[in-house]
Amino acid sequence: MKSKDDPIYYVPRSREAEMASCLAHELRNPLTTIRTCLEMLNKKQGEVLEEADIRALSFIRTETDRLEKVIHDILFCSKDCAVEPTSVSLNRVLTSVIRDFRSKPGLESLQIGLNMSGTAMVVGNNLQLERMIQNLILNSAQAVDQIGRVEVILSSADQGRTHEIRIRDNGPGVPTELRTRIFDAFVTGKTEGVGLGLSICSRIAIAHGGRILLNENWAPGCEFIVELPAAETKVAMAEAS
Repeated sequence: MKSKDDPIYYVPRSREAEMASCLAHELRNPLTTIRTCLEMLNKKQGEVLEEADIRALSFIRTETDRLEKVIHDILFCSKDCAVEPTSVSLNRVLTSVIRDFRSKPGLESLQIGLNMSGTAMVVGNNLQLERMIQNLILNSAQAVDQIGRVEVILSSADQGRTHEIRIRDNGPGVPTELRTRIFDAFVTGKTEGVGLGLSICSRIAIAHGGRILLNENWAPGCEFIVELPAAETKVAMAEAS
């Protein structure tokens, strides 16, 4: 049971994060109105709308859902990324996320390999860790074509004090001009998206006492390395502080 004295690790909220939060809330208000109007029109499709109008409504709904996701990501980045000290199995996190990916529509032909060496326990938030891995694998999946391959490797380093998750693909890699800024918010080399996925991953890793690195020596393709302190290491650090 968690006591009031248990440590909570977090990423401090900046002035920019405060501004992002205000912006996201301002965007959410008109978005809610648009979604309400769409639902009202949808109920009258058979009465007043032609087929072309129905297709237009479907497109608006899709774009509205995408905007909602962007707002959700902005709000996530603007919040304190607090992590309660709960024991989490990285083995289960990786297995669960990859199983879900293998069943996603449109990704059936994508090859995702998983290699786990030993049991890896960390102190953290299961849902946040799952989201971090989901974002990283999705980033790789979007970089490769339908016959591409993504490899996920779990191992230990630093005499067992650190767990490493390597996510690598055989895509085109990160453009040279973006490598030093790839984890910054709103930085992306893709035609779609606003560049928050990797920034969210970095915040989650930092909140768990770890970090994410881009292996610039990996080629061809891309490799991200997630380093997280083992559960025993983090508990020892908390007790010493």
